[in-house]
Amino acid sequence: MLPAGGNWWGLENTHRMAIFLVCRTGYRSTSLCCRFNSNYVMRMRYMFELKENDNACQQAYNSGAFFLFHNLSPLLRQKEKRFWAPKINAAEIKKFLVEVKQDEQRMEDSMLVGCSDECTPYFALDLDVLNSRMVGQGFS
Repeated sequence: MLPAGGNWWGLENTHRMAIFLVCRTGYRSTSLCCRFNSNYVMRMRYMFELKENDNACQQAYNSGAFFLFHNLSPLLRQKEKRFWAPKINAAEIKKFLVEVKQDEQRMEDSMLVGCSDECTPYFALDLDVLNSRMVGQGFS
């Protein structure tokens, strides 16, 4: 709000400081919003690259995390009274598939479901062919 004459310099110092702080705070929140959107755009571009490029997706299997399902039901772990879906790395999946006499190519049946803020891809793998007891024992 400017004085009647419209002179900015006619404002008291406290009013100028208050206007400056309001503008500065608005800039900071806008900056954080842009940074968040920038990270979101980066993740979406990475996921698009994985969806479109088979070679990039195969390389991402080694660095990604897997969520396991059996007959489309998630395999959960219990900690105290809470259930959570563990993220399992590719090395553990390969080791488990060898133990149950499945081909490692089975990992390619997984589906890309998202990625973390650090662009770690998340895959979902349904182990419907295996006995649920075998799956439960393999990752307990």
